Amino acid sequence: MKKHFFFAAFLICQFSFSQFTLSPFSPTSDANNGFYFGSQMSVSGNRIAALVQPSEMLPGFTGKLYHFDANTLQQTAALLPVGITPTDGFGSAVSQTMHFTVVGAAYDDHLIEDAGAVYVYNNISGNWSQTITAPDAAVAGHFGTYIETYGTRMFISAVDADNNGAVYFYHYNGSQWEFSQKLTVPNMKDFGNKVRFQSEQLIISSTTSEFKKSFNLFVMNSDNSSWILESSSPGFGNLEDTVSDFCFVNGRIYMLSDGLNLRSQVQTVDYFGQGQWSVEPALEVIEGNDHFFTRIEVTGGKMFLGSNGYALLMARKYPVLYYRNIMGAWTFQSSIYGTGPEGVDDHFGSSMFTDGSNMIIGSANEGTILPYGKAYKFSLTLGTDDFQKDAVSLYPNPSSDMVYIQNQNLNKIVKSEIYSVTGKLLSTAENVEQLSIGNLANGIYFAKLYVANGSNQTYKIIKN
Repeated sequence: MKKHFFFAAFLICQFSFSQFTLSPFSPTSDANNGFYFGSQMSVSGNRIAALVQPSEMLPGFTGKLYHFDANTLQQTAALLPVGITPTDGFGSAVSQTMHFTVVGAAYDDHLIEDAGAVYVYNNISGNWSQTITAPDAAVAGHFGTYIETYGTRMFISAVDADNNGAVYFYHYNGSQWEFSQKLTVPNMKDFGNKVRFQSEQLIISSTTSEFKKSFNLFVMNSDNSSWILESSSPGFGNLEDTVSDFCFVNGRIYMLSDGLNLRSQVQTVDYFGQGQWSVEPALEVIEGNDHFFTRIEVTGGKMFLGSNGYALLMARKYPVLYYRNIMGAWTFQSSIYGTGPEGVDDHFGSSMFTDGSNMIIGSANEGTILPYGKAYKFSLTLGTDDFQKDAVSLYPNPSSDMVYIQNQNLNKIVKSEIYSVTGKLLSTAENVEQLSIGNLANGIYFAKLYVANGSNQTYKIIKN
């Protein structure tokens, strides 16, 4: 089926009421080793690992790994293994433990053409300590497409191994990473395109055809000697609704899909064991205008959706959509943007990573002339004096006339503003306890409420 896009020009407008203070960072040395800084990142404790990507067209643009102090955002190291070339795909994936930073080079020719390799940097001794290749390396297997590390365990994907995909399990024996097991499921495509490990449970994703007709999740458990497939999920998505990403948080799986109707969806999936799966009704993403949302990150009752493109042709900064889970329902809070120049496809949100109370977001295409890229860090916690969104409720909503404000914040609401979906300011009022929308046409609006210290929150209201 062909995509048809019917959009008015007003949908291009950026509509953002961000609650976070973003701190940008980027390489301060050896900046010309590649493009798209922030396209692959990882955080472990006080260390951020981030990469620039290679370019085959520019000699010397081999890609490079950078370490930053997660508190000061100062660069602490610029690292590259000996022998890496621009065609090796160094930087295809990155993951960290306390002692190691592991980087994929999915097109590495170390053994065989495009078989792939993984390079291990020892954070303690300060040297590249090991090069890992698949024990059954094959042409165009692309070993190192995805890496998941946890303590002394490491899972490395080769999404084209055996024209099916495989995940290779390694364990650290005290001196080096040692191969333990090859994990695969027959009749798949891109098996291992993402791997997540949590609470002794391994989740591996795959698709069932070249055209990604169906997206599947596989649950594997360990019997202390090997990983055993316990269950496979029902198929998600189809030719018109493609699952692009998932995350695994506190035993729950959150899947993000994007359809031909330009409406992304988030589905929450639970696995209860013994082959029992439960799928909640999908959250339809109506924010973000014509963007395709393909990245999801969930942490501490907060959800962030990142985009990798849009339908219309006008270049613009990319939004990251921020939601909070309020009384069991995901509620849109604001759109977050990078601080780069306007009118540039910055790819802000093309990569996202959370660790503890902080989040980092890649803006891999940001740059005034060339896409050198940038990344941003911000705190996921608000100060106690800030405006707490879930302490305010608006009722009735939808409404045909008056919407009343119930405020349980310590600070009084001193001003309200009502905006259209295009970001146009429609009305302003002082010291309000209610919003009058009787004179507005039926539709969706946004009410931005302020407290005395300048903090503000935005709420969606519906006029019917």
